[in-house]
Amino acid sequence: MRWLKLSFYLLLLAAVAAGFVFRVQIYDYFRPKIESKLQELEKTAVNALVGELKKQVTTVQKVVAPPPLRAPTVEIPKTQTLALSVAGTIKETNLRRNQNSLPSLSENVKLDAAAKLRLEDMFAKQYFEHISPTGQGVTDAAKTVGYEYIIIGENLALGNFIDDKDLLDAWMNSPGHRANILNTKYMDIGVALRKGTYEGRTTLIAVQVFGKPLSSCPAVDANLKSQIDALNSELETMKSDIDARAADINSTNPHTPGYNQKVDEYNALVASYNLKVQQLKQMVADYNAEVVNFNTCAQA
Repeated sequence: MRWLKLSFYLLLLAAVAAGFVFRVQIYDYFRPKIESKLQELEKTAVNALVGELKKQVTTVQKVVAPPPLRAPTVEIPKTQTLALSVAGTIKETNLRRNQNSLPSLSENVKLDAAAKLRLEDMFAKQYFEHISPTGQGVTDAAKTVGYEYIIIGENLALGNFIDDKDLLDAWMNSPGHRANILNTKYMDIGVALRKGTYEGRTTLIAVQVFGKPLSSCPAVDANLKSQIDALNSELETMKSDIDARAADINSTNPHTPGYNQKVDEYNALVASYNLKVQQLKQMVADYNAEVVNFNTCAQA
């Protein structure tokens, strides 16, 4: 029995001694596996973040333009005073919307200017269409006056209308124009009205321009996106440094002076890197939330 105990202690002592003698070899055997796993996790995390950064704002600008409305062609005496006005047409438009349980549209000076550009261009180039002979339309007019939009619409009418009510009655009796006037997405309106010579006769052309401004949707912080790109670039540089230090440590004998310092510096750099990764994750989450909010608004 004593012999068995003695043998057990001798074997235990031998195992401890072997562990001490071959500790470096044992550490070197397991170290690459541990470091390789750590690097794989870091790479996966960064790649996932880069994938998240691919989310973009999806602004799809919509244009609604039903075929132009032509009333019976009756020449208007040049001396006849128009019983129509921008304010009156907007008032009648909002009256029709209110009668259909829709909110009033706000007169927008930029859309007034866009409507006027469209009106003057039609008289100047002698056409009555949503697109000019040179390929210009309401979207170009909106760009010229600086109106950024999610959706924009245009109603056109030509004829001898008695007053604002008569004009709106004509548009409301046309399914496409009625749908435009009662579109729930619009928030702004601009109007232009003028008598002029068209096809050799003095007649009236009326233009309504509707819009939902880009500013009505929550903005996506472009500065945040720039910060994300800068931090992501910084992380790539840090990762290269970390990889270089890991390679240096792997090729260094643990008993070499300065080895522990290299390990400490490596670990400090990894800790800083991991902290920045967490910051990047939060920034990406914030940015993507803004993108989702904007896209939801833009598509509403």
